[in-house]
Amino acid sequence: MAPKVAGMITEYNPFHLGHHYHIAETKRLLNAEAVVAVMSGSFVQRGEPALLDKWSRASAAVEGGADLIIELPALFAVSSAEYFATAGVHLLNQLGLVDMLSFGSECGSLETLRDSVKDLSHLDVRWKTARKSHPELSYPALKAKLLTDSGLQSASTPNDILGIEYMKAIEALGASLSPFTLQRAGHGYHDLSLEQENPQKIYSSASAIRSALLAGAPLSTVEKTVPAQTLTALEKASGNFPEQGTRYELLKYRLLLHTPDTLSQIHDMEDGLPERILSAVKSAVDYETLVTAIKSKRHTRSRIERVLVKILLDIPTTMIGQNRETLPAYLRILAFNERGRHLLNQAKKTAGLPLLTRIRPQDLKDPVTGPQLLFDIRATDLREILCGRNVYAQDLTRPPVYVK
Repeated sequence: MAPKVAGMITEYNPFHLGHHYHIAETKRLLNAEAVVAVMSGSFVQRGEPALLDKWSRASAAVEGGADLIIELPALFAVSSAEYFATAGVHLLNQLGLVDMLSFGSECGSLETLRDSVKDLSHLDVRWKTARKSHPELSYPALKAKLLTDSGLQSASTPNDILGIEYMKAIEALGASLSPFTLQRAGHGYHDLSLEQENPQKIYSSASAIRSALLAGAPLSTVEKTVPAQTLTALEKASGNFPEQGTRYELLKYRLLLHTPDTLSQIHDMEDGLPERILSAVKSAVDYETLVTAIKSKRHTRSRIERVLVKILLDIPTTMIGQNRETLPAYLRILAFNERGRHLLNQAKKTAGLPLLTRIRPQDLKDPVTGPQLLFDIRATDLREILCGRNVYAQDLTRPPVYVK
């Protein structure tokens, strides 16, 4: 019998003790011999640059129990939960080796999430009409309203919402993945407090760790919330974390080049949003005031931040489409251990997409892989600029990290 291989869709921003717990418990409860994680690269789903570079985060994850890390291409990593989940499920499925998808959730119940998937599928026919009737509501708010109006329960917590999208994607793609959920342990996703009394068992959120470090807190503040390998990576990067001020200045320049018509070509724009953004930038004094001025009942903060990074990266609607018709075109390897090397050897026979350990000139010229890879390169270069470093084209020179 072939060994069980569990998959995960992650960001590891940064890799902390809660992530280590998820990997260890997944292996224990599923009797999995290996874990493959699809991980966001230089930017993450909320539209922010990752705290650490993707190779450091991938390496920390392998040292923390994962066996193989595959990059979620930038085009999909900075998109909505539906795109993010669909792309991640597609990559795990296309590897041809993964049996199960393990994800954390607040409810910890696969049945509860399955019920929500069924409920949402019944509402698909009402969606377009409801969107026109309630243009003031954001996507999450409208979805919650439809469920409530139908007497159904609405998932409102971040991991539950993603879990539902993973299960919807498995069904939509016909993926050969069995879902498995583990109840989230420790502080909530948005909880910005750092656990002080028992950080080894009550895990601080990645949001809390990032918030503390970006606010200038010393590394000693978070040293008990992350494993040693992440702490080492943070020490190396200290003083060169992404700068919000630089992001704002670059955004101001990019917006100078746009009219409402040209801005409407950026992915995820809706009627009225280009004008709202161009108006807000005239009076904004920094990134926070810009986001606050654009945000509305219809447009959540996370949605706005994703749109802003798509402006910086110049991602047009034509690259992704509006209905998830475009999917990742390659399996880009970021890090692996000896077990991961064995998986890669197997994947040469089973994978339904090209396996990339290095980006070659022909990969960039390929009409399918090339355009997506160019956005990965652009995202990594932009992150380096935001970190105040003059290092370019690392995607063309850095090999995957082999963790012995």
